[in-house]
Amino acid sequence: MNNKYKLLSLIFLIAFLFFAFDSFGPRTDNGPAAANDFVNFETPHVHPIDITPDQQKLLAVNTADNRLEVFQITPTGLSHLGSIPVGMNPVTVRVRSSSEVWVVNHISDNISIVDLNQNIVTKILRTDNEPCDVVFAGSPQKAFVSCSEANTVNVFTLSNLNATPQKIRIIGEEPRAMAVSLDGTQVYVAFFESGNQTTIVPGGKGEGFQGGRAEDAVRHPSGPYGGVDVPPNNGNSFSPPINPALPPPPPVSLIVRKNANNQWLDDNNGDWTPFISGNLASQSHRIPGWDLPDRDVAIMNANNLSTTYQTSLMNIQMAMAVNPNSGQVSVVGSDAINEIRFESNVNGIFARMKWAGFTPGGAKIIKDINPHLTYNVRNIPQSERNKSISDPRGIQWNSTGTKAYVTGMGSNNVIVLNANGDRLFSQPINVGQGPTGIVLQESTNRAFVLNKFDASISILDINTDSELAQIPFYDPTPDVIKNGRPHLYNSHDNSGLGHLACASCHIDARTDGLAWDLGNPDGNMTFAQPGTPVDGAPFNGFHPMKGPFRTSPLTDITHYPSVHWRGDRKDVFDFAAAYETLQSDDAPKVLGEMQQLEAFLSTIHFPPNPYRNLDNSIASSVPIYGPNNTITSFANPLAAVAEFQTACLPCHPGNRGRSDILVENFLHVGTHLVPETFRGFYERSGFWSNTTTGNTSGFGKLPDASEFFNLGQLDISTQRNNEFTALLMSFDGGVPWANEGDRPSLDAHAAVGQQVVVNAGISSQDDQLLNQFLALASNHAVGLIAKGLYQGEYRGFSFIDNQTYQSDKASQIVTHAELMNDALNNGPITFTVVPNNTSTRMGIDRDSDGIFDWDEDNNNTTSPTVNAITITSDDAYELYFNGIRIGTGDIWQTAEHYQNLALRAGENVIAIKGIDQGGAAALIAELRLAGQRSGTNSQWKVNTQLVNNWNQIGFDDNSWSNASDYGVYGLNAYEREVKGMPYDSPASWIWSSDNNNDNTVYLRFTFNANLNQTLEACQGEVVFFDDFTNGLNNWTSTTNASVNNALLTLGQNQLMRSTTGDTWADYTLSADVTIQSGGAGLVFRHIDNNNFYIWKILDNGDLQTSKKQNGLFSILKNIPLGLKTNTVYNISIAAEGNSIRTYINHQLVDLTIDNSFAQGRIGFHQNAGQTAQFGRVQVCLLATVQQDNCNWTEVATENTSFTISGSDLVRFGANGLYFYRMLSGTVDCSNSTFGDPIPGVTKKCWRCQTTGRQDQTISFNVIPNKLTTDA
Repeated sequence: MNNKYKLLSLIFLIAFLFFAFDSFGPRTDNGPAAANDFVNFETPHVHPIDITPDQQKLLAVNTADNRLEVFQITPTGLSHLGSIPVGMNPVTVRVRSSSEVWVVNHISDNISIVDLNQNIVTKILRTDNEPCDVVFAGSPQKAFVSCSEANTVNVFTLSNLNATPQKIRIIGEEPRAMAVSLDGTQVYVAFFESGNQTTIVPGGKGEGFQGGRAEDAVRHPSGPYGGVDVPPNNGNSFSPPINPALPPPPPVSLIVRKNANNQWLDDNNGDWTPFISGNLASQSHRIPGWDLPDRDVAIMNANNLSTTYQTSLMNIQMAMAVNPNSGQVSVVGSDAINEIRFESNVNGIFARMKWAGFTPGGAKIIKDINPHLTYNVRNIPQSERNKSISDPRGIQWNSTGTKAYVTGMGSNNVIVLNANGDRLFSQPINVGQGPTGIVLQESTNRAFVLNKFDASISILDINTDSELAQIPFYDPTPDVIKNGRPHLYNSHDNSGLGHLACASCHIDARTDGLAWDLGNPDGNMTFAQPGTPVDGAPFNGFHPMKGPFRTSPLTDITHYPSVHWRGDRKDVFDFAAAYETLQSDDAPKVLGEMQQLEAFLSTIHFPPNPYRNLDNSIASSVPIYGPNNTITSFANPLAAVAEFQTACLPCHPGNRGRSDILVENFLHVGTHLVPETFRGFYERSGFWSNTTTGNTSGFGKLPDASEFFNLGQLDISTQRNNEFTALLMSFDGGVPWANEGDRPSLDAHAAVGQQVVVNAGISSQDDQLLNQFLALASNHAVGLIAKGLYQGEYRGFSFIDNQTYQSDKASQIVTHAELMNDALNNGPITFTVVPNNTSTRMGIDRDSDGIFDWDEDNNNTTSPTVNAITITSDDAYELYFNGIRIGTGDIWQTAEHYQNLALRAGENVIAIKGIDQGGAAALIAELRLAGQRSGTNSQWKVNTQLVNNWNQIGFDDNSWSNASDYGVYGLNAYEREVKGMPYDSPASWIWSSDNNNDNTVYLRFTFNANLNQTLEACQGEVVFFDDFTNGLNNWTSTTNASVNNALLTLGQNQLMRSTTGDTWADYTLSADVTIQSGGAGLVFRHIDNNNFYIWKILDNGDLQTSKKQNGLFSILKNIPLGLKTNTVYNISIAAEGNSIRTYINHQLVDLTIDNSFAQGRIGFHQNAGQTAQFGRVQVCLLATVQQDNCNWTEVATENTSFTISGSDLVRFGANGLYFYRMLSGTVDCSNSTFGDPIPGVTKKCWRCQTTGRQDQTISFNVIPNKLTTDA
């Protein structure tokens, strides 16, 4: 029961779908995107929220939606002004003035400069790979941009932004968060993966081995343990004690840490300094004097760009700010104790959350920001866990420097520190999920927190340190991601002390840059052999004392093959116990939670590879990095391809580079390993054996974190080594090797995110780049979208083919020349390369609801009628649409979405059974009909008694009472507490007149729909018809097929297809279909058995659209329609170019845009357990006009008539948009005759007067009432 008021909330959204544009301005969008049109890079925020200097506007990045959200700050909260499309995956926003904003786009590798007066991107600045933050400093002022993968700071001259920026290479890994000194003369850059002065002492089986690894220093007789294979960790023994039933442990490497006396010690205080930096350094393949400076923050002179460093703060520097009173630099993040061996010893305490304060050149202070934790006890009550902060991603000082507010992304809270880094209050402020950034408005005693995972803004009262409200904004993130994320990030639910989660090491599903020895001396041998040993070393099981391994990124790690270095964990589910044994949670994760985690991890993609060419091919020259992050040479990876295919590909097959075979002798690490992936290999640099102070990482590139020399047993030159290294750095991207396993690798094309802005002009370089974008999109390698001002309106466009774009207005297609002409003369328009299958959502249909954005924003009532419902209920609801139950639910705080339901012509009814378990109740519903928004009010009908047929069409509810209105959404006691309810909804809360005692109510809303989006009879050429009276003569592959009474009954049959139709291009396939069990599948545009579309009606009532491309099935949409088994439906599929319209019983229910296949046969597809009947199959080629034979003569204006002797071709429309008909006799020049090609405009009729022949020629390739545009 809600502590303010008991809610039964039902949010309801019925949308007439075609496509929708999100222009700048307030709008309401439906639920999340489908998983197949959303690419997840799991990109981390850096400085995601800011406030304009005039304190009027709040700005927040919408990373998932590639937009900047703009809010007006009001005395009572926030008013959403709109969304500005920027680059891909924005992570930082910084204001320069109240009218100019800079947005850092992590995947696009650029800065969007946004004009807040025009609310549009006017310019982009290209940067090095993976930019993260930007600040302004120096005299004259310059812009400084941190670039994390490149390990550089790009410096732009603000007075000449067209000039090439200076690129300053700094010595550290992953520079991200930035800050500026109070006098503006220094820029601070925090290294996200700075290390913590831990490194590896190499061990293993290969003493004297001269190939792929260093000498075996651990077993050297001069070592602190006299060469013992696995040194003890507790005096002369092991803690925990070794299981006596175990065989001797394998020889492995060892992790050591440098102390304040420059000694390199292990977890038993064994001194390995001689082997790391002393006279025996060569035994670990180092040079004497080798060091790991542990640089944490770069301090850059903003004028002369010289750089010094602050060292030894913590491992992960997440966020940074300067105290406005003292000028002290504050850093928050985490540190690890990875030098301590064995899982049980680090269980629940392996990392600490830290605050560090320093003055450049002065003293530093480091504090644990969870002071209530002693780390002696590993599991505490939940109330104490909830005090912990985890994954601190944001810090903001008040103006006096007395309070710092720190956001905990993993703990969903905010803590307050004093100037010395001490917690002021033990209880944190709870906010939404994934808080990352925070800004203050001290004049109103408020703070604004961006909740990344919830896509919302929390408003805090900084006097009472409490949350006042949460304001959501649109989030396209699919539910599969939202449901799985908490199992990776949430520390309160996943650890015994409330401060740790999987993401404490696998940070942002990536890595902490460290290695860990998580062996178990008291464990048991395991014998789950993942594959066959191939290098001669017999497999005798996996020993639990496995030695150190690098923290593995979780990108594309699931399903195939084994997910662990050794292959002893066959899938994600094998890690369920780690929540208890490594994070000290109360129990392992249950199966359902692990399934959610696996499904989430299965969405994470590798970003574009910066070392490939724009067309995703392997480059001929790749930089090779050395000490101090300097480029030491360039190498040609293509020179290593042939040798790689011979020497490496057998063990590292396909475009992932992984397999389930076992190797041991090759790397001599002392244990069997499965071959690892090479994707993301370019992120492993930083360890150099031949430098004293040039190292940025203590761990090498091999799985056990030792150094990477000479690529295994290949005795090759430095040049060949560099060529191999360059090839591995180029490995992402899905080529040149084929997919491995049953699904493609999750890699982004190298061009994804790249942008060109055309703003009243274009440079020759950008013009050439844009032509490359067009070529890639034309070859279907990528998608291409355009956003900006077109003909004076904020518009969106998605590239189709042949230099044309579908606009965000369903009836409008424009050419590239038209876009460019407008942009060159007016502008700006931004062109963006996007992943395949995402251009419709990202370009023209933001919420994937089927209504294009312009149509939705302009209430275009001519859009085809496919519907969506969003619903939630306190306690429970049952939802019925036209008499069919389409959903139930019992979590009122979160809306459920049901999209693409088919309206019927005439009467339609929404019926809801609301259930309450006591206390006050209410219900709310928002409707969008023909683009018009409305909602629940006192016109709805309500009854408290169950009556037969209460949910059916035609039921007489005149005797029912009108519902009671309990107030408009957001302006009453209920506030805005339902996630997914549009914040500006016009709906009211309703129930019966006694909402305290009526615990069950029945509600109805009846409306009429005028539907003219029906499929007309074939006006082209019928080229195929089969009513099965002659059996199966027209079909091939007729397994499990039989004909009775002119009906085809078909059971399991992967592909029964027509004997003709290879050249059929644009056509309508229609058939009578009856589901008997499982489903019924129609195939069209069948090119071969590995390439075709399949539309399937399922016995759960859904229409599922999918395709098989290059042998791989992928689902395009699941559309709930409430269809029934053993009922005959006429299904028609009109495939015209890249547009595929689906009609059921002649009513349009779906429009899909896909350009995978242009022609081909028809057929049927039935899986195991599926049986269906088919009748009256017809193919109608769609007709288009050969207009070059026409002299068009105006014959009538709209709503008048004219007469034709014989028959002739007539067009109806205006402004170049027409419908065509072959007609004769008296003709009404009206929408009823032709349909409406351009709503709201007076139209005319023209008759085709031909030259040289009597009759107009028709060819058959497009639909007869296709909306065409005359040139």
